[in-house]
Amino acid sequence: MTGFLTRYAHRPFAFGCADCLLFLADWVLECRGVDPAAPWRGAYRGWFGAARIIHRAGGMAELVGKAVAPFGLPKVADTRRGDIAVVRAPEGERGAIVLGAMVARHNDRRIVVQRLPVIAAWRVL
Repeated sequence: MTGFLTRYAHRPFAFGCADCLLFLADWVLECRGVDPAAPWRGAYRGWFGAARIIHRAGGMAELVGKAVAPFGLPKVADTRRGDIAVVRAPEGERGAIVLGAMVARHNDRRIVVQRLPVIAAWRVL
């Protein structure tokens, strides 16, 4: 996981290419070899495009759940290292990877590691 986070830290934030939800999809792709975000990758270029996709799915947690369900990633209540999650960040709901008591998320500048409340999570490893 450290290698993935280090590599991702060098990717500039870009909606539709490297944003908080594609961060989760890229982790699933690395671990499982499948891309749950394939239908949306490159299909939007800004916050409004991302917000439209999230809204149409019924929210961020619903979007992630629908994206990973075909690949057998179960929703979990007890998170552990390597899970993907939707968390409540100061600026709103965001995608994150669980590290234990902390989560890692890709914001507009870098990878941020912090303790945040988990809204929903799915087992990857």
